[in-house]
Amino acid sequence: MFTTQSNYAWIIDSNRQNRTVAKIGPWNAPSHLVTLMEASNAGLEFRIVSDDKVIHEGRILGIFAGDEPFHDLNFVDGIDTIEYKNTSGYWEAIN
Repeated sequence: MFTTQSNYAWIIDSNRQNRTVAKIGPWNAPSHLVTLMEASNAGLEFRIVSDDKVIHEGRILGIFAGDEPFHDLNFVDGIDTIEYKNTSGYWEAIN
């Protein structure tokens, strides 16, 4: 069976201070991106918010549209939100 590899990888950090990795995705993430993210702070920071509470924080790297971690983790549009940290250091919702 042939499986297509994704063009991105994301990491959910369980501890923001020391970047302890809690979850890596998607299931078909390229190993070189995962390795790079585990060894450094590489990647664009994102967070998933529900009811004005931060549920997950993490980083994403590769070629992506923006909402991949949100959908990979089965969050619902209109109820939950994914936000990315912009170049000024502020969070911006994309959905």
